Amino acid sequence: PGNPAPIVDGLVGNEDSIWSPTFGLRGFVDASVVGRDPFDSTGREVFAFELKTGRRTPSTETKHRAQVLLYTLLLRSRFGATAFGDRGFASADPGGRICAAGRGILVYIAGDEAQTQIVEPAWPEIRALVIARNRLTLLNQALTRAGEEADAMPAAAGGCLRLPGMLGQESE
Repeated sequence: PGNPAPIVDGLVGNEDSIWSPTFGLRGFVDASVVGRDPFDSTGREVFAFELKTGRRTPSTETKHRAQVLLYTLLLRSRFGATAFGDRGFASADPGGRICAAGRGILVYIAGDEAQTQIVEPAWPEIRALVIARNRLTLLNQALTRAGEEADAMPAAAGGCLRLPGMLGQESE
Protein backbone atom coordinates (compact mmCIF):
# COMPACT_ATOMS: atom_id res chain seq x y z
CA PRO A 1 0.00 0.00 0.00
CA GLY A 2 1.38 3.35 -1.04
CA ASN A 3 4.85 4.27 -2.13
CA PRO A 4 7.99 2.72 -0.67
CA ALA A 5 9.81 4.54 2.11
CA PRO A 6 12.76 6.55 0.85
CA ILE A 7 16.32 5.71 1.80
CA VAL A 8 17.56 8.72 3.77
CA ASP A 9 21.02 9.81 2.61
CA GLY A 10 21.59 12.98 4.58
CA LEU A 11 20.39 15.95 6.55
CA VAL A 12 19.70 19.29 4.86
CA GLY A 13 18.75 21.11 8.06
CA ASN A 14 17.11 20.68 11.43
CA GLU A 15 14.58 22.93 13.16
CA ASP A 16 14.39 24.84 9.88
CA SER A 17 12.21 27.93 9.96
CA ILE A 18 10.57 28.03 6.55
CA TRP A 19 8.31 30.79 5.30
CA SER A 20 6.34 30.58 2.07
CA PRO A 21 4.87 33.78 0.66
CA THR A 22 3.12 31.63 -1.96
CA PHE A 23 1.01 29.84 0.64
CA GLY A 24 1.20 32.45 3.41
CA LEU A 25 2.55 29.81 5.80
CA ARG A 26 5.47 29.58 8.19
CA GLY A 27 6.63 26.51 10.04
CA PHE A 28 9.49 24.87 11.86
CA VAL A 29 10.30 21.53 10.25
CA ASP A 30 12.01 19.11 12.67
CA ALA A 31 14.36 18.06 9.88
CA SER A 32 14.72 18.31 6.13
CA VAL A 33 16.35 15.14 4.81
CA VAL A 34 17.61 14.03 1.41
CA GLY A 35 16.20 10.71 0.31
CA ARG A 36 16.06 8.49 -2.72
CA ASP A 37 13.84 5.81 -4.17
CA PRO A 38 15.02 2.35 -2.98
CA PHE A 39 14.41 0.99 -6.52
CA ASP A 40 16.13 3.78 -8.47
CA SER A 41 19.16 5.62 -7.12
CA THR A 42 19.11 8.37 -9.79
CA GLY A 43 16.43 10.58 -8.21
CA ARG A 44 16.95 12.42 -4.92
CA GLU A 45 14.49 14.65 -3.08
CA VAL A 46 14.17 16.66 0.10
CA PHE A 47 11.59 15.28 2.54
CA ALA A 48 9.98 16.84 5.60
CA PHE A 49 10.90 14.63 8.56
CA GLU A 50 8.75 15.08 11.67
CA LEU A 51 9.51 13.31 14.95
CA LYS A 52 6.77 12.79 17.53
CA THR A 53 7.05 11.39 21.03
CA GLY A 54 4.32 10.42 23.42
CA ARG A 55 1.01 8.75 22.98
CA ARG A 56 -0.31 8.27 19.46
CA THR A 57 -4.09 8.62 19.14
CA PRO A 58 -6.35 8.98 16.08
CA SER A 59 -6.83 12.65 16.97
CA THR A 60 -3.12 13.43 17.28
CA GLU A 61 -2.30 11.37 14.20
CA THR A 62 -4.70 13.49 12.12
CA LYS A 63 -3.07 16.69 13.39
CA HIS A 64 0.43 15.34 12.81
CA ARG A 65 -0.48 14.25 9.29
CA ALA A 66 -1.84 17.74 8.53
CA GLN A 67 1.35 19.27 9.93
CA VAL A 68 3.56 17.12 7.67
CA LEU A 69 1.39 17.89 4.62
CA LEU A 70 1.83 21.63 5.24
CA TYR A 71 5.57 21.13 5.71
CA THR A 72 5.73 19.47 2.29
CA LEU A 73 4.16 22.63 0.82
CA LEU A 74 6.78 24.76 2.58
CA LEU A 75 9.62 22.61 1.28
CA ARG A 76 8.18 22.71 -2.23
CA SER A 77 8.18 26.52 -1.99
CA ARG A 78 11.81 26.54 -0.86
CA PHE A 79 13.32 23.84 -3.09
CA GLY A 80 10.88 23.67 -6.00
CA ALA A 81 9.16 20.54 -7.23
CA THR A 82 9.38 18.22 -10.20
CA ALA A 83 7.01 15.78 -11.83
CA PHE A 84 6.85 12.50 -9.97
CA GLY A 85 7.57 9.06 -11.33
CA ASP A 86 5.17 6.16 -10.88
CA ARG A 87 6.42 5.52 -7.31
CA GLY A 88 6.25 9.15 -6.24
CA PHE A 89 9.94 10.03 -6.56
CA ALA A 90 11.28 12.80 -8.76
CA SER A 91 13.63 11.96 -11.56
CA ALA A 92 17.11 13.45 -11.32
CA ASP A 93 17.19 17.10 -12.28
CA PRO A 94 19.52 17.66 -15.25
CA GLY A 95 21.11 20.60 -13.44
CA GLY A 96 21.97 18.43 -10.45
CA ARG A 97 19.49 20.31 -8.27
CA ILE A 98 17.54 18.41 -5.62
CA CYS A 99 13.83 19.16 -5.49
CA ALA A 100 11.27 18.77 -2.73
CA ALA A 101 9.28 15.59 -2.35
CA GLY A 102 5.52 15.65 -2.45
CA ARG A 103 5.29 13.50 0.66
CA GLY A 104 6.78 13.50 4.13
CA ILE A 105 8.13 11.19 6.80
CA LEU A 106 6.43 11.01 10.20
CA VAL A 107 8.16 9.03 12.96
CA TYR A 108 6.52 8.16 16.27
CA ILE A 109 8.79 7.18 19.15
CA ALA A 110 7.34 5.58 22.27
CA GLY A 111 9.75 3.94 24.68
CA ASP A 112 12.15 1.74 22.74
CA GLU A 113 9.92 1.49 19.67
CA ALA A 114 9.71 3.67 16.58
CA GLN A 115 7.03 3.60 13.90
CA THR A 116 7.57 5.32 10.56
CA GLN A 117 4.68 6.56 8.49
CA ILE A 118 4.99 7.95 4.98
CA VAL A 119 2.51 10.81 4.63
CA GLU A 120 1.24 10.76 1.07
CA PRO A 121 -0.12 13.93 -0.50
CA ALA A 122 -3.88 14.05 -0.34
CA TRP A 123 -4.85 17.09 -2.37
CA PRO A 124 -8.38 17.37 -0.88
CA GLU A 125 -6.76 17.49 2.59
CA ILE A 126 -4.20 20.07 1.51
CA ARG A 127 -6.94 22.16 -0.10
CA ALA A 128 -9.01 22.01 3.11
CA LEU A 129 -5.98 23.05 5.19
CA VAL A 130 -5.27 26.04 2.93
CA ILE A 131 -8.96 27.06 3.03
CA ALA A 132 -8.92 26.84 6.85
CA ARG A 133 -5.76 28.97 6.90
CA ASN A 134 -7.44 31.57 4.67
CA ARG A 135 -10.52 31.69 6.92
CA LEU A 136 -8.35 32.19 10.01
CA THR A 137 -6.53 35.02 8.24
CA LEU A 138 -9.81 36.74 7.34
CA LEU A 139 -11.06 36.38 10.92
CA ASN A 140 -7.79 37.77 12.28
CA GLN A 141 -8.00 40.75 9.91
CA ALA A 142 -11.62 41.44 10.92
CA LEU A 143 -10.77 41.28 14.63
CA THR A 144 -7.78 43.58 14.11
CA ARG A 145 -9.96 46.14 12.27
CA ALA A 146 -12.65 45.91 14.98
CA GLY A 147 -10.01 46.50 17.66
CA GLU A 148 -8.59 49.51 15.82
CA GLU A 149 -12.07 51.00 15.40
CA ALA A 150 -12.83 50.45 19.09
CA ASP A 151 -9.53 52.06 20.09
CA ALA A 152 -10.47 55.14 18.04
CA MET A 153 -13.91 55.44 19.70
CA PRO A 154 -14.05 58.37 22.16
CA ALA A 155 -14.59 57.50 25.82
CA ALA A 156 -17.79 59.60 25.88
CA ALA A 157 -19.31 57.33 23.25
CA GLY A 158 -19.13 54.27 25.44
CA GLY A 159 -15.49 53.78 26.13
CA CYS A 160 -12.97 51.61 24.45
CA LEU A 161 -13.65 47.96 23.64
CA ARG A 162 -10.61 45.79 24.20
CA LEU A 163 -10.41 42.47 22.38
CA PRO A 164 -8.17 39.76 23.82
CA GLY A 165 -4.80 39.46 22.12
CA MET A 166 -3.89 36.68 19.76
CA LEU A 167 -2.54 33.47 21.23
CA GLY A 168 1.12 33.86 22.01
CA GLN A 169 0.88 37.62 22.48
CA GLU A 170 0.74 39.37 25.80
CA SER A 171 -2.42 41.39 26.36
CA GLU A 172 -2.35 44.86 27.83
